[in-house]
Amino acid sequence: MSNFDDLKLSVEAISGGKNTVILDDAGMPSFMVMIPKLMCSALITGGSERPHPAFILGNTEYDKVYISKYINVVKNGRAYSLPMQDPAVGNGVGNAGGAKIDFDGAVSVCRAKGEGWGLTPFALYGAIALWCRKNGTIPHGNNYYGKDIDYPHETGVATFYDGDNIGRTATGSGPVTWYHDHSPNGIADLNGNVNEWTAGLRVKNGVLQFVPNADCMQSDCDMGETSAFWKENGTFSGTDYGTSSIGADYVFNGIVYKTAENITKESTARESLLKNVTSDLASAANTILKLYGLLPEDVSESYGNDIITMNNGIAEGVAIKGGTYARGRAAGIFSTNLSYLRTSDYRAVGFRSAYYGDI
Repeated sequence: MSNFDDLKLSVEAISGGKNTVILDDAGMPSFMVMIPKLMCSALITGGSERPHPAFILGNTEYDKVYISKYINVVKNGRAYSLPMQDPAVGNGVGNAGGAKIDFDGAVSVCRAKGEGWGLTPFALYGAIALWCRKNGTIPHGNNYYGKDIDYPHETGVATFYDGDNIGRTATGSGPVTWYHDHSPNGIADLNGNVNEWTAGLRVKNGVLQFVPNADCMQSDCDMGETSAFWKENGTFSGTDYGTSSIGADYVFNGIVYKTAENITKESTARESLLKNVTSDLASAANTILKLYGLLPEDVSESYGNDIITMNNGIAEGVAIKGGTYARGRAAGIFSTNLSYLRTSDYRAVGFRSAYYGDI
């Protein structure tokens, strides 16, 4: 038995099958968390008995998918999920391996790993966040200079200093509360440390656009600015998701999702606590927004101080998730920022890869 087989079996045995190790087509390992198929009814009140969109790719329903356990690093132009590393971020900082970590760069180093690999879909972040909320395991994290702002005894291992303060911390170096299920088997660092690029959601001239479901994981899915894969009237699989999909008639304006005739162009970013975001849209459209973690079910403290940020005065804003080591209570698992350009190459933004395939 090879050393890799030993490692894979050990990781799966210790985690009860919740974690595994997957090789890319260069034969290099990544530590991954298995996410079993989640039904809409298990995540939001009144949800249908259909899989969450994150588990549908093309015409295929996935019984399980895999997300990087750790914020990724880059080696030889490929993304890897490894423990105790300085995360790869923009401007070639951290373990970026010389790669440019803007949106397109993050997509590229994930897909370079081979068939089935890609930048984690925004839809999957939404499903995981909703699962954490339902299970009472909203993760803590490095959101206040090496520690959690509300739990300052919780710290990680410093990999970068911002002046005299700790900035980034090593991947997975925090306590179990920094994992999505509050156990060593969970996904690390979804709160704080660095923001994370996501695939499949943007705002284009004030209009929310999706690559439907998890279709952004297709190797031929072009997510360039002018690509036809971005859908203003995306078809979400199954009639239970409703016919009023998010589309050209719907825009996000400041803190309210509105119809197009009510859009107001603005030149600065606006943000709102997620728990305060409202919608004027039809119920089916609102269901989709809730499934993606973009609209609250209720005004609840379970959303904490997570925020939605939007600038509809720019031509295109690509979604990032979470927050940085300096963002405090607004760096949580539901926080979404739609004001970053695809060319933004900042040391505050990293990423993680996902895998949709057999192992």
